[in-house]
Formats: sequence, structure tokens, C-alpha cells
Amino acid sequence: MSKRFPDSAKRHLRSDSRPTLVGNGSLPPRLRRTLEELLAGGSEKNVAERMGVTPHTLHGYVKELYRHFGVRSRVDLMVRIVGRDQKRWFS
Repeated sequence: MSKRFPDSAKRHLRSDSRPTLVGNGSLPPRLRRTLEELLAGGSEKNVAERMGVTPHTLHGYVKELYRHFGVRSRVDLMVRIVGRDQKRWFS
């Protein structure tokens, strides 16, 4: 797990270090997967490789997530997601 990932968020992760979002049906599958990968600590370049898209395309997904959640950075995004009700967002 990335050292940059906040300790307060680690308790929300499964043993494979990947959060599973269960309560946000309003996100398209690609954005959901992008969000899960980013919350697990993946870099945009690595996430793009795993998803089979270009870094430019992945960056577009990230910008859309920022707009959707009303944030301006990955840290803000993590705080917004982890700060929500655990039962609603993580399994």
C-alpha cells in the first residue's frame, strides 16, 4: 500500500488493498474503476495501464471525478470519499 495513503483510510480497505464502492450507482463503470484504483494509491500512469487506456484518457476520467465530487485534488477526493458513511461506500 502506498505510504501516501492516509492511515485513517486504511481501515476501509479489504485485504487486497482495493476499496470496493457499493453505494454510488450514479458513476459510470469506467469512473467507478478509476476511483477505486486511485483510492488504492495507484498513479494515473499505472491506472491507465491497468485499465488499457492512454494516460490522457485516464486524466480526463480523473477530471470528471473531481467535477462530480466537487473537489480539486486527489487528497480532497479521498477525504470526500473516506469521510462518507463507511457502510454506504465500502464493503
